[in-house]
Amino acid sequence: MKEFCDYFSESVIIGNVSKPLKVEDIVNENATTLFLVESPHETEVEKEHPLAGDSGISAIKFMLGKDDISLGEYAKSEDKSISIINVSNYPLQKTFKFKDSDSRYSELFKSFQTIRSNPSAKSRNNEFTKLVEEKIKEMFIFKMRKLRNERKLNNYQTIVLCGDFAKCYFELVKDMFKLNLPLLEVPHPSRNQWYKYWKTRDELQKLKDIFNKETDGDCHE
Repeated sequence: MKEFCDYFSESVIIGNVSKPLKVEDIVNENATTLFLVESPHETEVEKEHPLAGDSGISAIKFMLGKDDISLGEYAKSEDKSISIINVSNYPLQKTFKFKDSDSRYSELFKSFQTIRSNPSAKSRNNEFTKLVEEKIKEMFIFKMRKLRNERKLNNYQTIVLCGDFAKCYFELVKDMFKLNLPLLEVPHPSRNQWYKYWKTRDELQKLKDIFNKETDGDCHE
């Protein structure tokens, strides 16, 4: 697993700037809504927080009509009632240049793609992919256990599972930690999918209602 361990400490070149691959989650102390998403992309690595790119911009526009900020930036700087956690704090897609040779991670990215395309698979044919998947699960369980031990998990009134990948990984910890929290299962906000499925997915309307209600409440404080 040296290839995978090396990946954790990698830097990538974005513009002319070297950036670490790891993107920290946004965990606000008194947050009541948790968004669980898959993994960071290039914009998230550049700006160093989740949902910083097009998906985050589409999400906040859908929920609150804002078009000048991403959901990640909004949660980080304006609305402390929101936390955003990536299942993986490291990108699972290659959309950037590494500081050194890219070829070292070719097998790793093939495994990532296999896992992303079918996160609910009960078994993997490739032994390396199996080990990679176990490592992703291990890291996710570790940080969710940390949240539970810090008593932050129980503060959430709603957990928004964004996409099948997030849903599958949440299932890992739901029973393990005996979590009985209100869930909203929605598509990932990439490619404006919330707009696309708004009329056919009740959960998306519920999400809009939650944030419009919270915003109205803020105006009267």
